[in-house]
Amino acid sequence: MANVFEFDDYRNYLKECFKKIKQRNPHFSYEAFSKRLGFNNKGFIYRIINECLKRGKKNIKRLPLNRCEKISAALKHTPAEAEYFENLVAMAQARNEKEKTYYYKKSRYFISETKMCLLRKDQCEYYSKWYYSAIFSLIEIFPIKDNFAEAGAMLTPPITTAEAKKSIELLERLGLIKLGEDGFYHHTKEKKLKTGVDMPQEVKNKAHIKYTELAKKSIINEPPHTRHAVSMTLGISRGT
Repeated sequence: MANVFEFDDYRNYLKECFKKIKQRNPHFSYEAFSKRLGFNNKGFIYRIINECLKRGKKNIKRLPLNRCEKISAALKHTPAEAEYFENLVAMAQARNEKEKTYYYKKSRYFISETKMCLLRKDQCEYYSKWYYSAIFSLIEIFPIKDNFAEAGAMLTPPITTAEAKKSIELLERLGLIKLGEDGFYHHTKEKKLKTGVDMPQEVKNKAHIKYTELAKKSIINEPPHTRHAVSMTLGISRGT
């Protein structure tokens, strides 16, 4: 099935889904596609996709938002894919530019989320030292080859040459970086990392505590113009 995150128009996405199914089954029709997606009107999806549904002189280019959930179930969307698909539908039928911009920005957020690399349970060593993630972040803004002492000195607090070298070796072993043709290390996938659902909570807790301790030391020891610290107090209900 087509990847919904590669589309910014739900009609084009549905059209691509139909195309891929038809490639596997040449006898598959729009009538069958409409039925699969839960519509009794045999030609409804065809007309929706081709923007030619008419009622009198007025073009009706709307897919009911309350049908998105059914369509997502039929297309076996993940929760994130289902929400993104519904957002595309809402954006297409926005009543004004402000509303359309809102849904567009929301869709960009989903795209950025999907471009994150999920860390697996077997990669939990990444969180064992705070400077592993720091070196990972440093790689794309500071060229690292074998200049481990220089790289280590750029962190606050600075780390030793041996620690910087070990960081590079671990990141390479975990498949997060590799030595490029230019002789420098680069990320193998996405620059953003996210903890996978199978990562032990204890590992995540220890990492959060360590990062918080470092932030505390930064506030105490570093002058304001060299750091950025903000705080926010929110009141939310238990249900939220």
